[in-house]
Amino acid sequence: MQGKVCVVTGANSGIGKSLATSFAQRGAEVVLVCRNEARGLDAKADIEAATGSASVSLELCDVGDMESVRRCAALLRARLPRIDVLCNNAGLYLSQRAVSPQGYEAMFAINHLGAFLLTNLLLDRLAGARVITTSSLAHHFARLDVERAEHADSPIAMIPYGNSKLCNILFTRELHRRHGETLSASCFHPGAVGTQFGQDDAGLMNGAMKLGRFLLRTPEQGADTGLFLATAEEGRVAAGGYYANRKRSYVSRTGRDDAIAARLWDRSVRLSGLG
Repeated sequence: MQGKVCVVTGANSGIGKSLATSFAQRGAEVVLVCRNEARGLDAKADIEAATGSASVSLELCDVGDMESVRRCAALLRARLPRIDVLCNNAGLYLSQRAVSPQGYEAMFAINHLGAFLLTNLLLDRLAGARVITTSSLAHHFARLDVERAEHADSPIAMIPYGNSKLCNILFTRELHRRHGETLSASCFHPGAVGTQFGQDDAGLMNGAMKLGRFLLRTPEQGADTGLFLATAEEGRVAAGGYYANRKRSYVSRTGRDDAIAARLWDRSVRLSGLG
């Protein structure tokens, strides 16, 4: 990846940090996009120490806040004439309902809408690029109502989380349909990974992740399919596809519905302020 430019959101820990480290080891210029400055700077220092790279930088962004995404995109556009790999990795799980600064359900805003907006604002920098989004097997738990996606509410937190992960798949599918001639879009399930996933949640997920971490995949193992999608030879990755363990994986019926993907895209345009 010598000479390539890679942008990774949610890069301060876990899968994002592992992806960023792998890119830096392979000679890429890497931009870490993180919400928390202290954590971002710690990650930058760790990656530089591990790889010897002098081409790792940090941009701050709360991907659940559309105004923050716009500011970050403007800074990236000012710095980067092109982007070769964009990893939309930032995400979280919350056991209690929360809302974004724009009033949207937080998991929908952070896990989907911020990635949607950032990608669209960078489209002219992504010619020939690979856009890789971290999704999840949890999309099978989704009960997505596109017309109310931003207001999702359920006593079972895995449902709005699953909705957001289904949105990642639908976004990837529609991104390929609309822009597949100029970029390659794919998404992946990392598996059950022992990361800081759930760290912002005081509920059961936080405790379960801490107790079960020794049974789970390492961040490097979880990032492996994302790394494959970013580095595989041309033609080995089916554009618009959903992957697990480096192989094309099964998607729910809703996740294969092109009409729903188009409706979600149009609604995301309105909610993110693109149109």
